[in-house]
Amino acid sequence: MLYLIPLIFSVICIILYDYKHYKRGYKLTYSLICIYCILISGLSYRLGLDIVNFYMDEFEQYPEVQELSYKYLFGTEGRQPGWLLFASICKTVIPSFHFMKFIIAIILNISIFSTIYKNTKLVFTGCCIYMLLLFFYFNFEILRESLAISIFFFAFEYLKKEKWRKYYLLIGAAFLFHESSIFLIFLPLIKKIPINKRSTYTYICVALFTMLFSDLFAWIPQLISSIPFFSEKATHYINSSYFGTMRDFSINELFGYIMSVYLPIFMIYIYKKSNTSFKFAPLIIVYIFISIFMSVFPIMQRLLNYLSIFYYIFYIELIRLFIYKFVGKKTMLLQTLFCSIYIIYTFSNSYLKPTERFLGFPQIVVYYPYASIIDNEIDGTREIFYNLFFRRNI
Repeated sequence: MLYLIPLIFSVICIILYDYKHYKRGYKLTYSLICIYCILISGLSYRLGLDIVNFYMDEFEQYPEVQELSYKYLFGTEGRQPGWLLFASICKTVIPSFHFMKFIIAIILNISIFSTIYKNTKLVFTGCCIYMLLLFFYFNFEILRESLAISIFFFAFEYLKKEKWRKYYLLIGAAFLFHESSIFLIFLPLIKKIPINKRSTYTYICVALFTMLFSDLFAWIPQLISSIPFFSEKATHYINSSYFGTMRDFSINELFGYIMSVYLPIFMIYIYKKSNTSFKFAPLIIVYIFISIFMSVFPIMQRLLNYLSIFYYIFYIELIRLFIYKFVGKKTMLLQTLFCSIYIIYTFSNSYLKPTERFLGFPQIVVYYPYASIIDNEIDGTREIFYNLFFRRNI
């Protein structure tokens, strides 16, 4: 029920504000949904595989600020100095993992809601997408990377304005929390990526070749693992049964390629050709390239976390544009219907479908029913799943 409240509220706001363009209470309503998400995230208890598996236990090992040393900050394997310093500061203020989790919830949700607000007119649609497709993963799993993602969202404004010094300063800060953010140093080059008829065909051919002959690129993960800085992480993921295994070709893989590679390529070209303004089309090109090579090295999926909110907004804007141009102006109900179908399908496929990775459980079992630190209630089914999952992955 706690998850449904903001979703139902957001759907009502989508109709009132995104499509009927009401103005009264617009910013206040949006802020209230953001605060609600912060509370849901910050007050959660034992939700998320990573939190239960290692974040809670690791927090007990972190020293307080006065006990920090240079060797500890820069010599702890698998943890960046920014994260260690942040955790130590939180522990010094209040020695509780849940306090640190609440601070992360504040930073993460403010950065995401601010990014949505600044980059689309369909802010409540973007809000609904975030809550259904990204909220669980960002708030309950990848805490270190979530902080790096948050910093990137703040840096994105400088990327748009080409204020490179401030952008790279923030990206350097993001790298101190998670090493995956290193690819963000190349994003300024995306403005040089051509979007025309020839480049569109080139992207399609590269995607098709990579999909059909992915075995030819098996050397890439090994090359990355040979680089000293990335060796530990790369080796860990290469040996992972989920992230280290190339995806076998299937109908689902083909459909995923169409949705994440081919269709966006065509649509960006159409946007460009029709002179339709689309402020972060280059980010979608980067998303496409990462998606292409995920079949070779699935762990590249982690890089998509930085761009996924833009990708989902892109699809919603795309649906809205096509209905508006090819069906007519008075299509608010149709736009809402198609956007809802897309969001619900994506959510169902991600969280409600039982998968082999989750031992036949749907992923939603990790996050539902909700549990709070207010009563520390433990869900029996979720704990059984945790035990089975961790036992298999030891």
